[in-house]
Amino acid sequence: IYPNPNKGYFNIETNIEYYSIIIFNTLGEQVYFESSINSNNKSFDLSSLDNGVYFVKITSENKSLNKK
Repeated sequence: IYPNPNKGYFNIETNIEYYSIIIFNTLGEQVYFESSINSNNKSFDLSSLDNGVYFVKITSENKSLNKK
């Protein structure tokens, strides 16, 4: 996930074929979800969200990764 920190524009680069992404705020509330992503390098624009710290959870069929 780069760049980190960012202003709401970021990329996720992975070697996982199909995955889902969930983004949570610091209260644990889900603020974004996208499933069935089939891209090794995907760009996101979440600049409409409030400034702050967010947590990204990337899941695939048998793997899960959490990043701040």
